[in-house]
Amino acid sequence: GGSSEQATNNEFSILPNVFLVTPTEGTVGRVITVSGNGYGGSESIKINFGVTSSIVFITSASQGSFTVTFTINTQPYGLTTIIAHQDNIGLKAYGTFAIESNIILISPKQGTVGTIITVRGNGFIASHAIKLDFGIMRTIQTTSTYAHGSFTTTFTIDTQPYGITTIKAYGSEEAYGT
Repeated sequence: GGSSEQATNNEFSILPNVFLVTPTEGTVGRVITVSGNGYGGSESIKINFGVTSSIVFITSASQGSFTVTFTINTQPYGLTTIIAHQDNIGLKAYGTFAIESNIILISPKQGTVGTIITVRGNGFIASHAIKLDFGIMRTIQTTSTYAHGSFTTTFTIDTQPYGITTIKAYGSEEAYGT
């Protein structure tokens, strides 16, 4: 108190926090930034991203904050958890990022009827059936995604009109390519 000149103390715990994930959604290959605070000063922090443990390590600043940028690796479609973890305090903080589907390769990019085309995609639901539409042909090919939501398939161009044609890959989610 003021007249007794005695002080009282109480404790407050600061907890780790992931306060920024930017952007919050995107496709595999996108660069994202994650920021956090409430960690020990100058300590190693590992970032787990979805199915990938320790996608990146960062050393916190002296006041316990960090900002790290990394590229999204192959992950399945949907809401992905980001975990910032400092081993010596055993506490974790969480963030999220939404993985979107994407067609990443169409090869070759042009050809005649009868040409074999390879299509690759990622960011789809893991171990899930995928259909491909090609121009006016619905379901020219079906395939399944791998455990991390990617696929590779081939098909032969059927009779189509001249011009640029759209390829659509879809299951419960969809992606387009030309």
